Amino acid sequence: MRNPYRKELGHFTGFKYIIIILLLLFWVGLLIYLPNFRITKITFNGLNIIKINEINGIVEKQIFARRWPIPSNNYFLINSEKIINLIENNFTVSDVKIEKKFPNNLIINIEEKISSVIYDNSQNYYLLDQTGDIVKNLKNVGANEFISSTQLVTITTTTLAANTLRTTASTTLQTHLPDYQTIKKEFGDLPLIYDGRNSTNTEGHWLSTNLINSVIEFYTQIKKQNLIIKYFYLDSPLGGVRAYINGPWDVYFTPDPNTITTQLNNLKTFIQNNKPIEYIDLRYGERIYWK
Repeated sequence: MRNPYRKELGHFTGFKYIIIILLLLFWVGLLIYLPNFRITKITFNGLNIIKINEINGIVEKQIFARRWPIPSNNYFLINSEKIINLIENNFTVSDVKIEKKFPNNLIINIEEKISSVIYDNSQNYYLLDQTGDIVKNLKNVGANEFISSTQLVTITTTTLAANTLRTTASTTLQTHLPDYQTIKKEFGDLPLIYDGRNSTNTEGHWLSTNLINSVIEFYTQIKKQNLIIKYFYLDSPLGGVRAYINGPWDVYFTPDPNTITTQLNNLKTFIQNNKPIEYIDLRYGERIYWK
């Protein structure tokens, strides 16, 4: 015998599914259109060289562009990959990561890629590209960046009577100390190389590509170990480079792209188990000298 309630039960079940679907659509609509779930704050971390107003303008244009009927700045629908590609195509970066902090904050973590250095020949500060060519004359070296010291000099004089006379005189020496704090504040967190040879060359390559790339790599990796390099000192490329670190010791290394990774690994391992007080010398292959 046919159940007289089966047909009514079927209609009721179908109506129930419709109600559920409508409720789901209602909640989805709330999540999309309620202003509580829209990105209103963008936070950038890791910016040193890139100007925040430049990158913020490009990202905001992407996020807050009007796209009817769905808001482009909805928390749940933000396209992180698209924003990452946008940043990578417009700025020199090595890594970009995006975090969403509920309900309306977008956090963009950026690791900038260094492609230039600041060069100091004790007369001027220059911006150099990776080939060693001058990009821009940044500023003159200030008079306050020199320290005067007095040194005694013995002068030997031979007379016609073959007598030797020795006299002592004093001379004033001027020692240049780069104002690395002001330079970083004004021109960004770039490696600063002080060339002790006081070169006045204004044409061609000031420094070799290998040297610049080695300095950039050293600078980048040292920062990851929470060490701060004040500046690099170059006396002779054959004699290596001295990195003045904001701490009790400095580091000598060879500016060779083929060995710089090995030198950095040796340094990382060494400082985990030793406490130098003056310097660490990485210029002799697997041997490390320190004091």
